Amino acid sequence: MHRIKTFSVIAALLFCIHPLKVVMSQVLSVKIDPQETAVSSGESFTLNVAISQATNVGSFQFDVTFLTSVVHADSAWLGNFLGSTGRSVSPVGPVINNTATTGKVTMGGFSFGAGNGPNGSGVLATIKFTALDTGVTAIDLQQLQITDINGQVQNVASIVDGIVRVAPQIHPVDPEKTLVEVNPANIPADGISTTIITVKPRDSLGNSLGTGQTVSLTSTAGELLATVSDNGEGSYTQVLRSSTVPGSAVITAIVNGVTVNQKPHVVFTALSGAAIKINPTDTTVTPGDTFIMDIVIQDAQNLGSFQFDIEFSTAVVHADSAWLGSFLGSTGRSASPVGPVINNDSPTGKVTMGGFSFGTTNGPNGVGVLATIKFTARDTGTTVIDLQQFQVTDIDGQAQGVGSIVDGRVRVAFPSSLLDILIDAEKDAWYDELTGPEDGYLQIRWFAHNN
Repeated sequence: MHRIKTFSVIAALLFCIHPLKVVMSQVLSVKIDPQETAVSSGESFTLNVAISQATNVGSFQFDVTFLTSVVHADSAWLGNFLGSTGRSVSPVGPVINNTATTGKVTMGGFSFGAGNGPNGSGVLATIKFTALDTGVTAIDLQQLQITDINGQVQNVASIVDGIVRVAPQIHPVDPEKTLVEVNPANIPADGISTTIITVKPRDSLGNSLGTGQTVSLTSTAGELLATVSDNGEGSYTQVLRSSTVPGSAVITAIVNGVTVNQKPHVVFTALSGAAIKINPTDTTVTPGDTFIMDIVIQDAQNLGSFQFDIEFSTAVVHADSAWLGSFLGSTGRSASPVGPVINNDSPTGKVTMGGFSFGTTNGPNGVGVLATIKFTARDTGTTVIDLQQFQVTDIDGQAQGVGSIVDGRVRVAFPSSLLDILIDAEKDAWYDELTGPEDGYLQIRWFAHNN
C-alpha cells in the first residue's frame, strides 16, 4: 500500500532543536521491495528498503514492523547505495525484536568522506526474514528519516509498505524415503488372520508429510479390508486378511499418485493340518431362544469327508437339528450327510454327524462351513460346546491331520431388566398364615431390614 507522509511538522521541530535546513523534495520515495511476497512456512527470504529520486544522501534511519506470528526477522545489513559514490559508510544497528506480538527492526546508516552523497535510486538496507506460520503480515516502514551529507533533513514524499503472505509448506512425496511397514509380516494362510499395513509418507528431507495425503494400497494376494485410514499424525493404515493358500503377498503403496519404492512382503504360512472351530466361539442368549452354531474348517486340502461329535450340558441347552454346510460340495461334487444322531437325554448331550462327497472333480480347499447345528436355550447357565472325535479325509479317503480345534461356549442368562424385583407388602395376618416353602412364599429376614 502507498502512504504519503509529509514531514513538515517533524522537520520544523527538528529545526527548532538543531540548526538544520529542511530540504523540501516532493519526489523522494522509500519503499519495501518487492512490495508483495509469497512464501511457504519455513522458507527464508529477503526484503529491500529501497530509495528513489534521492539527492546527495548522507544518512538514513527507519523502523520496520511485522507480525511475529507470521514471520521473524533474522538479520539486516546495509545496501550498496549509501557508499556508491566512494564515501565510507557505517551501519547503525540493526536492533531486532521478535519477542513482542508486533516485531520490529530498527536500523540506520551514515557516510563520511570528501565526495558527495549518492543521487537517484538504490537499496538502503536489506532485511532477512523466516516465514514461521501461515498468514499475512504487513511490512510497515515507520520513523523514516533521510538527510544529506550536511545533516539536512530531506522530505520524503511517499512511503510504500510491503506485504508477505505465508502458505503451508508443500513438499512432494519422496518414493525412496516414504516408509511402508507390515506387522506382523507372517500370518497363517487361514483366510481369517490379518496384518496391518502402515504407510508413512516422507519428503526428500525425510520429513513427515502429515495428515491429508492421498494414500492407496494394493496386494498381490489376500484381501485388503475397508479403506486406508488417515491416523491424523502422518501415518496411514489398512488391514490385509490372509489368503487360504500358502505363499506371499507383495504390498504396493501409492501416495499422491507416486508409487513408493518400498514394497514389503506378507508371508501366508501353511498350517500344520486343518483347523476346526465353532463359530461363533462365544454366544449369549436368553432362556427359550433358538440359535445356530457353525462347524468351520480352515486350511482344508482336497476335502472328501469329515465326522465329529459335539457335547454340551443338556441342563443349559438342547440340540434340535443339524445339517451340512455348503463347503463340502462347493467344487461341484455331490455331498451327502451322515447323521445327525442327537441325544438330549443324558446330562451331557451329544450330536454325532459327518458328511462325504463323490464325483470327478477335486474336493475344496481353504475355509468353509462343514455343518450347522440348531440349539434351544433351556435354562440359565453356561456350557461348553465341545468338539470331539474329529476326522477329516481327502477324496481318496486319506486321513488329514487336524492342527487345532477351537471349542465354543454358550451363556444362557436373563437380561438384567428382567431381574428387578419390587416388593410392596407388609407383615400382616396373611404373612402369619404362611408356614413354609411349600406355600411358595418369599421370606425376607429381619437383617434385610424387613419391617
